[in-house]
Amino acid sequence: MNNNARKSIFETNVRSFAAALPMDVRTALASFDAGPDCSIEPTAAGIPTLRAFGRFVYSRHDPLGEAHRLVSKEIPRSTETCLFQNFGLGYHVEAFLHLFPQGRAVVVEPDLEWFAEALAARDMSELLSDERLVFVLASEPEAVVQILDDSFHAAVHVVRLRGLEDKNREYFERLDAELQALASRRSINLNTLARFGKLWVRNLIHNVDVVARSPGIRGLARRLAGFPALILAAGPSLDEVLPYLRALRERAALAAGVVPDFLLVVDPQYWNSRHLDGQPLDGTILVSESSTYPGVFHRASGPLYLCGSLFPLGSFLERQVDEKGRLGAGGSVSTTAWDFARVLGCGPLVFAGLDLGFPGSSTHFRGGFFEERVHQLARRTSPAESMSFHALRDASPYYETNNMGGATLTDHRLIVYKWWFENQMKIHPEAKTWSLSKQGIRIAGIDLRSVDELMQLPPVRPAIDKAIGPTPDLSRKRRRAIRKRLGASVGRSPISNTSFPSSFLREAPE
Repeated sequence: MNNNARKSIFETNVRSFAAALPMDVRTALASFDAGPDCSIEPTAAGIPTLRAFGRFVYSRHDPLGEAHRLVSKEIPRSTETCLFQNFGLGYHVEAFLHLFPQGRAVVVEPDLEWFAEALAARDMSELLSDERLVFVLASEPEAVVQILDDSFHAAVHVVRLRGLEDKNREYFERLDAELQALASRRSINLNTLARFGKLWVRNLIHNVDVVARSPGIRGLARRLAGFPALILAAGPSLDEVLPYLRALRERAALAAGVVPDFLLVVDPQYWNSRHLDGQPLDGTILVSESSTYPGVFHRASGPLYLCGSLFPLGSFLERQVDEKGRLGAGGSVSTTAWDFARVLGCGPLVFAGLDLGFPGSSTHFRGGFFEERVHQLARRTSPAESMSFHALRDASPYYETNNMGGATLTDHRLIVYKWWFENQMKIHPEAKTWSLSKQGIRIAGIDLRSVDELMQLPPVRPAIDKAIGPTPDLSRKRRRAIRKRLGASVGRSPISNTSFPSSFLREAPE
């Protein structure tokens, strides 16, 4: 094929999906020269095949027919999403979309030169314009996983293109590790759904009015841009920071603590709501989720914002009024709090008590509700020490490197959050994050800082109070919209067979 014909094919293919390409990718694709390791060769079937590193990637006789046979044989019929490592000439992707009409394909191609060569090899305009096909080009593995996590919620089947195993091997090994971490997080989320599904439904029924009247966190986006944020987790090292909270409040927005600016509550369980016992909520903005234990909303007298629900029924209810705005759900309120501070535009984001382990063989900071409850439940035959021992030892503990270069005891449950934070640090490098925990597990991308360094920050409390501003008062019309939609389903939820009591469909007084 002469260069003019190749250029014509290339331009036709690029036009098919160029609108979705970032400018730097379009510029990189302007030249199609994959070098001596790649060659396009004709076949008896009249379509080209690919030779890489001296080996044929596809059949030298009928590459598309071979791709159909392999896809039909190797990919389970139940597959909804298929991730293809390397595009090659796209025959296996084309076969998948043809054989799986409801399937969606994600193509990960880190090498733009090879991809550009494929675009010049054959007319793929119909394939490239297929709305079920997503390309992730020249992106870090962490970005690939984020796209999968945000947009592809079903299990992902991975296809490695035979003959290209050695090409970008290190890149795809990193991607495989990220995919395994994603699978672990999803497994935890599925187990959580199975465990708390009925509880979520029950809470949501009681919280219908809350969903209708409460604004979403989207209205808070960038509200505190440039202000530091202090995020308090419940790890043992929090004890070291608590004495400084009053002084630090003058220098940062607090996510918890002495008269906190924002309090995040995203747990549906009654016992977790007990953390608020004896805590005044006046003057604090509550950020919560629609399936939170209803008693939390009954106690909250200040402003209230909702983040988007991760539960199907919650999402259904929210769509009747407005999209609340999603927050990262790494499985811990600490992950959600970090993402909320990022949405606010804060910087730096400073963690206190984010240990992800058991420094000093402690599980929580002193004086927390659960620690006090352990002592209340202690008996002669079941002392508090026994309960602490089980908390430390029941999840296969092991030692991991901490922020000082030493070792801190942790377990596989907590290390999942380490992976989540490290992934976020790569996706959001602009969200500069610090940790005050010397013995906390080291998280790549989060720097260790001291309380003394925070005390050097200038006071910004008046500016923070002014920037937070009032909470919007939503109209009665929005409350009616959600009841009307529920009533259209004859009082039944969109999942399971859960019935809504008729009392929750009646208009409540303002």
